[in-house]
This record gives sequence, structure tokens and C-alpha cells, in this order.
Amino acid sequence: MIRFLIKTVPAWMGSMLVVFFWPYRSTQNPAALTSGGFKSITATDDLLGTEKWSAGPALVALTMRGPWTIGMLANHNWSYAGNSDRQDINVTFFQPYSFNHI
Repeated sequence: MIRFLIKTVPAWMGSMLVVFFWPYRSTQNPAALTSGGFKSITATDDLLGTEKWSAGPALVALTMRGPWTIGMLANHNWSYAGNSDRQDINVTFFQPYSFNHI
């Protein structure tokens, strides 16, 4: 349980987005991988989830510069099943990242 203001509420979780990428060795820098992903109905509360199953393409692009890896994960999802009372999903995600190899 999480104490929020004066009311005690359960811990929450929204819909889960899963994206799979298959690793490969690339001699190119920068490199790009394409794949697909899907979003499942895992929300613990109706307000936090879409109540829709969705899927779509995904892309990750990265470059390695010395000890640094810099890149972007992009994913687009369209709904294909779920609660018909809810709006359809048509959403794009962009997630930039960087990390330093120590």
C-alpha cells in the first residue's frame, strides 16, 4: 500500500508494453534494428490502462562513440482487440537513451 495524501491506496500498474529485438553483430556504426512489439492488458485499475490489446513496429538505432552508446527506441502501436467501450489506440513512443561503458 502507498499512502497518498490522506487516503491509503493500493500500488498501481498500467498496461505493459513489450518489445522484442534479436541481437546481431554489426560492423556498421551507427546500427539499426527493426522488430515488433505489443501492449497487453495488465493494468491494476481501469483508469491506468487502455483495456485494449495493441501491436505495431519498433525500431532501435544506436551509435557507439568510445565508451558511450547513444540511441533511440521508437515504437508505434495500433489497437486490434479489447473493450469496445474504450477509444482505439494509435500511439507512437520515442525513448532516447545514452550510457557509458565503464
